[in-house]
Amino acid sequence: MPKVSVLIPAYNAAKYIGDALASVNAQTLSDVETIVVDDGSSDDTREVVGQFPWARYVYQSNRGVAAARNRAASLASGTYLAFLDADDYWHPRKLIAQVSAFHEHPECRLAYTGATRDRAEFQALFSAAPSKTEIFVERRDLKTIFLNPYLGTPTVMVRRDAFERIGGYNEALRFGEDVDFHLRMLTQTDAVLFLPATLAYIRAVEGSLSRDHTAGYYALLGVYKTFLLQQPDVAEKIGSAAVRQAFYNLHVRLGRSLLWSRELKEARVELLRALHLQFRSEPLGLIMRTWVPRPLLMGTKRLIARAGSKSRADAASHLRPSPGDPET
Repeated sequence: MPKVSVLIPAYNAAKYIGDALASVNAQTLSDVETIVVDDGSSDDTREVVGQFPWARYVYQSNRGVAAARNRAASLASGTYLAFLDADDYWHPRKLIAQVSAFHEHPECRLAYTGATRDRAEFQALFSAAPSKTEIFVERRDLKTIFLNPYLGTPTVMVRRDAFERIGGYNEALRFGEDVDFHLRMLTQTDAVLFLPATLAYIRAVEGSLSRDHTAGYYALLGVYKTFLLQQPDVAEKIGSAAVRQAFYNLHVRLGRSLLWSRELKEARVELLRALHLQFRSEPLGLIMRTWVPRPLLMGTKRLIARAGSKSRADAASHLRPSPGDPET
């Protein structure tokens, strides 16, 4: 039985999946199986995966990323499940660091690591691979994860038995299936392990679902509401203040996203909801911006920027010696 099953959903991923699989092959943990579920690709994903004969390839008609991850998990035999999206990749010590953390904290069921979207920064880490003693582990309580469940799927490893107990990913969700999964995993553990080392690279792909912020925030509000209705015991553990904080954060982010797309009436509704939860300056300031015409707002920003540039130029001129000043 392999120690870790790596699960990779893929949809038209021929451009990047070779990098993902190469990073799995480079892992210092050897006791690994890899399962790629092709979710109805029409490009050369199958051919690229075929260049890595140790990876198991499974094709299915298009059903979405949650269904693809669940299909991969149903075929897995490892003690732990590690999730990797086809356009992302890992540091060579990622899997062994998390397995070691689980061995040290067997009561925990989920572990995640640091990540970056800066490719150059991540590539630099390969030439200075952290040793085991340099990879620290922090225990994070349920409240911390409830307030910030955006762990980044490629950073996450879970125990397979816990995954099976909660029924895996919710295939009905188009957005927020990862947050929904992370929240439900809180019912399986008293703490979550965090490895701050940057061990995953998450690629920002144009057109990916993660870039559709407004729809994503609406979906996340639904995910949180459903979770709290279904898991009142977790809500009691983390406390009402944390619940209010989580919804405040979501309404502010949604309001800001709507403001950016100039859906001003909808933005005001969400920001007023945030104010009802916590009367703070950020949503109040954003509400005021919804009443300012965009040309005036942009013109004011330009004037402020010019004034700042002029002030810096004036300050610099005072530092330069005049022609008659003696040299020091």
